[in-house]
Amino acid sequence: MNFLIDYWELQEEITVLEIDLKQLRLNTVDVPTIQRLENYIAAKKDDEAALVRLIHTFKSVESKILKMKHIDGMSFEQIAHSLDCGCSYVRQVHEDLIGAMKNKYRGEVSEFVDWRLSRII
Repeated sequence: MNFLIDYWELQEEITVLEIDLKQLRLNTVDVPTIQRLENYIAAKKDDEAALVRLIHTFKSVESKILKMKHIDGMSFEQIAHSLDCGCSYVRQVHEDLIGAMKNKYRGEVSEFVDWRLSRII
């Protein structure tokens, strides 16, 4: 489940960096500074792509459900069809995993998990 937190944090970091880049361009900051930030964002996007490739290799049903729901953006029904199981089973596994994640990452990260889930679910 750590992969999901890592993925969300990386997505959030890229979003913030892209907003910063837009601000720098509006404020006509020197080209080398903008280029450094563009290169850093590109490296972060490469990290994100590598993480997604790694996640796609996961074999457990639990990891597949989390990946399909939160990275691929599939509905519970689509996941159930893809995994050839019942939708209620997929929902229950997802609920159990998210509950376990919230319990494991109490405090700051738990708030981040709650915030991300509120935007997705």
